[in-house]
Amino acid sequence: MMEDNVQKQPVEITPPVELPKAHDDHGVFPEIADKEERIRKGKKTVNTIMYAIVGTVIFIIVLGILLSLIKYIQDKTKKSFETKEEIKIETNVDISKTWNNYTNNELRLDIKYPDNAKLMENKSYNGNIRNVEILYTPTNANNTTGDTLTEGFIFRITPLSLTKNTLDEVATVKRESFYIECGEGVQMSAVRPDLIYGLDSRTFDVRNCKGDFKVTYTKRFGIYYEITQLYRGDLGFRQQYKSTTEEMVKSIAFQPEDEVQEEPFKLFESKQANISFKYPKELTENCCTLPEVTGTGVRKIIVLGAKESDSKYGVFGLFVSANTSVNSKAVISFEDYVNTQKANLISDYKIANNGNEPTIVQEQMNINGKYALRFKGLSWRGNDLIFIKVANTKDVVEKFYTISITNNIGPEFENIFQDILSTFSFEDI
Repeated sequence: MMEDNVQKQPVEITPPVELPKAHDDHGVFPEIADKEERIRKGKKTVNTIMYAIVGTVIFIIVLGILLSLIKYIQDKTKKSFETKEEIKIETNVDISKTWNNYTNNELRLDIKYPDNAKLMENKSYNGNIRNVEILYTPTNANNTTGDTLTEGFIFRITPLSLTKNTLDEVATVKRESFYIECGEGVQMSAVRPDLIYGLDSRTFDVRNCKGDFKVTYTKRFGIYYEITQLYRGDLGFRQQYKSTTEEMVKSIAFQPEDEVQEEPFKLFESKQANISFKYPKELTENCCTLPEVTGTGVRKIIVLGAKESDSKYGVFGLFVSANTSVNSKAVISFEDYVNTQKANLISDYKIANNGNEPTIVQEQMNINGKYALRFKGLSWRGNDLIFIKVANTKDVVEKFYTISITNNIGPEFENIFQDILSTFSFEDI
């Protein structure tokens, strides 16, 4: 009971002390996170620096290797050139140091050449000088002619009567012919100016074409002179052969000009056929057999050609026939005329070749402004045929012109023929 009488004292409760949070709501301590972020950034910077250092080292190593490789190639190339030069110096050919003087009054020139070289005057079918060749072969070589030359040089001077107006035109045509003659492996320089005996000239070099060439053109007395230097052999010997031919070129001396120069071309005119053209005097009439053009009213106007041998000749003939409009009103077109000739020639070809069809190549031509068609492979006799369309202002063909051409010489005669065609003139009908 006493306990009940004792007054109870109130108990004072002290609230708990709120401690600061050591981490955020996600369990990350801010001080630690900040320190880790600084460490992470530091590592990234160190890695970047290391990559840059490694990349620089690799670049320096690669650059050093490349520079060493370039120096090695240069040293090797230089050594190769020096070796070739040594070969050139050490070669010793037996070209004579004594030179002969040669005069040709027909070609109207003088030239010097080594005493142990062979000089040949090659003549055409009519006895004129076709060219002069000077051939040298070493004493241990088995060469007898230029066609079988494997060691030595050939120096050739050829006079050409051409209707081309400039040296550039002549040299360009000759240069392009080497692509056909020598094939894809041929290497050629550009046509460049030169001087022969103080005369304006054009020259170019040819390599990898059965030897090395140098071809030069100059003009004197109204004639184009083609000067060919051919040399074959190993590098050092070939250089000496070329050097010798260069000395021969320098020795060329032309005779004085005449006060009156003879025209190297003849003029052909036919008032009956209403046609004229120029052709070189070296061509002669009826030199060779030519397959003629047949048909009603066909007339032969002229046949011209050159013959080097029984198997090498070039010849062309000009033929003309009147359209039927001369005698009647039954006029045929140029196209009908060509198709009729073509059908007849194909029929003849099949008869001569056991029924086989010809392989025909047809080319369009422009002959002094006149439309023409050239057919190759159409005739069983092997001649080409050219049909020329010449019409008056009403486009009515009154005459049919046909050219038959046989060429066993090669590009040289084709060039002459093309030059002649460029001089064709048809009077107004």
